[in-house]
This record gives sequence, C-alpha cells and structure tokens, in this order.
Amino acid sequence: MIPEDDVDVLGRTAARYVLQGKARSISEAIAITGGDPRLSHARVRKHLKLLEERRKKFLNEGVFDQDRKLSLPKYPELIGVVTSPT
Repeated sequence: MIPEDDVDVLGRTAARYVLQGKARSISEAIAITGGDPRLSHARVRKHLKLLEERRKKFLNEGVFDQDRKLSLPKYPELIGVVTSPT
C-alpha cells in the first residue's frame, strides 16, 4: 500500500544502513489514520499528556526515589504470571 501525499499514517518501521552511506526505511506495517479515532494523533497526544501528568505526580510523591526501591531476592518465594485472552 502506498499512501497519498499529506496523509497521516502510523506504522512500524526498521531503519537500515546501506554501505554507500544511504539510509532506507522498511515498513513492516502501515495504517492510514484518517477518521479512525483509535489511531488519531489527537488521541495519542492525549494519552502522552496523561502519562506525563502521572509521571510528574509520582515524582512529586517520591515514588521513584532510590531509597524506596527494594532489591530483588536471589530466589523468589512466589512468581506470578499474568495472561490475557487477547
């Protein structure tokens, strides 16, 4: 699929370096976002803003302070596995 000019798309790409000094990008998946509310840039920006607000809140609360961190045990007593049907 080749999108038209000036169309918003989301995709998964891998940048490759070629020996002649030219870079190329290979897309594994691409989706045109026009009209799809799940992929809209406004929605992505909204979630990034929410993420940043929560990060600042947790920083102010000291959640990420080094003195609150616990070391991992060498041999854990219990291991949990979380799965999802999707």
